[in-house]
Amino acid sequence: MNFERYLERVMEFMKGLSNKIKFEFQELNSKLDALVEEVKKRRVTETEAQELENQLEKLEEPSEEKARCLRKIGIVYKDIGKYQKAENCQDKCLEIRQKAFGNQSPETAESYNDLAVVCRFMKNYDKTEKCCLESLRIREAVLDSQHPDLAQSYDELGAFYCKKGNYQKSEEYLIKCLSIREAILGPQHPDLATTYKNLGLFFKNKANYQKAEEYLLRCLNIREAVFDPYHADLANIYNNLAKVYYLNNQNQKSEMYFMKCLKIREATLDSQHPDLATIYINSATLYLGRKDYQKAEEYLLKCLKIREAVLDPYHPDLATVYDSSGLIYLSKKDYQKAEHYFAKCLRIREAVLEPQHPGIAAIYVNSGTLYLNKGDYQKAEEYLTKCLNIKEAVPDIPHPNLLLLYKNFGLLYLNMEDFRKSEEYFIKCLGTKEAASDPDLSSIHRILEKLQNF
Repeated sequence: MNFERYLERVMEFMKGLSNKIKFEFQELNSKLDALVEEVKKRRVTETEAQELENQLEKLEEPSEEKARCLRKIGIVYKDIGKYQKAENCQDKCLEIRQKAFGNQSPETAESYNDLAVVCRFMKNYDKTEKCCLESLRIREAVLDSQHPDLAQSYDELGAFYCKKGNYQKSEEYLIKCLSIREAILGPQHPDLATTYKNLGLFFKNKANYQKAEEYLLRCLNIREAVFDPYHADLANIYNNLAKVYYLNNQNQKSEMYFMKCLKIREATLDSQHPDLATIYINSATLYLGRKDYQKAEEYLLKCLKIREAVLDPYHPDLATVYDSSGLIYLSKKDYQKAEHYFAKCLRIREAVLEPQHPGIAAIYVNSGTLYLNKGDYQKAEEYLTKCLNIKEAVPDIPHPNLLLLYKNFGLLYLNMEDFRKSEEYFIKCLGTKEAASDPDLSSIHRILEKLQNF
């Protein structure tokens, strides 16, 4: 056999095989590009993403093409709420890119950022922070100071620190992001809308509802102009606006935006999607505030069914639904069920949150309210004092319900016949910002008048 001819035929075969693999990657990439867009607009099933992942696994070469496909599959899994699968894909993508490009490349930085986003949804805050900072370290080292990817890192860190309650760092990074995006992007760009949304959430968490509304409406104006009416990002901003209006006692507007969000999510999401659970619990909270306990319980049970099925037993979002369940049963005077759910919430929050987190303060004040209503004044004082200690230790963090805390202290000491302390806390209660918009404080005024004339 002519060896040169044999070698030539082998080379032709390898070239043909390489072209075939390249074509298969291009075809798969095109399908994934379409799915990444579609997942924001319609109900994409886990099976659709799994089929494309299976196709990818047959293409053995661990190239940048494979990494790019893994990244897109991870984004789809994230958007349909399959966070563990999303994390696995982004981990694999990162591993390939580290080997191909090293630890100082924009591609590796992008993978760290993608992984951070998924871990934030999973409430894995240690890994989120680590990946965010690593992405930022690379981007600050290799990119121009006005590069959009650098703005992305600032935005993600701002959103992360807002979730963690570190508002000083959150504001610092969000302002850096805004400075870049307003300078380089058009006024209708979706990324600018995202920064406005995150600033809105920052001001919501700081209880500055006027500024929160201002930034969220800026985001809404862009998203309604550029997105399909059933786009997932539109549902997201409706949900956030509804929460701000609820916290600012604008219940009619709050209900309107919750219903807009619910309409989109029920039409486009799987029945077990975490975002569907979120709108159910937010609607339940609205109806609880309006004392419509039947509707509140209906939405809460829908949320609980999803979250207990799909979340880890110590997930913070599960704690939130337990807290809300406790509040419903407290309002219905079913103290046994209320105590059961508050205890479940407290166990999770004390395990996963920082000791002075507002979420810990909130469950302390709710537990204190329960024991006050049960007449167990020793336990009531214990939990209310724990809540007060957090407020005094971190006064710059907005307290979940300062009016309720002081009111309960006043009632507690009134029942314990410590009238001096009771008067002191009722005066503090009436001096809170919330007191100005609360119509149910006439009884406190009457009690205080009697105490002062005592």
